[in-house]
Formats: sequence, structure tokens, C-alpha cells
Amino acid sequence: MNPIVPSPSAVPSPSRRAFVAGLGVGTLALVLAACGRSASTSAAPAAAPSYYTCAMHPQVHSNDPQGHCPFCGMNLVPVYGKTEGQ
Repeated sequence: MNPIVPSPSAVPSPSRRAFVAGLGVGTLALVLAACGRSASTSAAPAAAPSYYTCAMHPQVHSNDPQGHCPFCGMNLVPVYGKTEGQ
């Protein structure tokens, strides 16, 4: 096979070229549509945590974000949307 002359399978058919072009145009349309969205659709900022607890000892509750579990010493993790009584 001559390396300068491409084989027939290496040359894309017109239908394949049309498919690839359509795929590129579709992708461009999606990108432009996503860029045109307003900022009001973005997620609202998260509310403040109700309290902090240990992932291994859920009975530990604290209001200190820098607190540690008295049983294992792990950092406490925030709990959102619950009150301490739940």
C-alpha cells in the first residue's frame, strides 16, 4: 500500500462528514444555550448548620464548629435542617 495515497477506508464518506458536522453544531448549540442562562437558576447558599456531631457517635452534639468528639477525637461534622431534639 502506498503511504501517500490514503486507503478508501481512511477517507470519510459524505454521510459521515455530515454526521460529524451535525454533532459539532449540536454541541455548540448546547454550550451556547447553557451560557445564556441567568444567574437566578444557581443554587441558593447553604443555610447555617443546626449543630455539629461526630460521624461515629451521633449522640455527641455541639455548637462549636471546631469541636472534637470526646470519645474518639474526630472532628465534628455539620448537621443541616434538624433541631437538636430530632
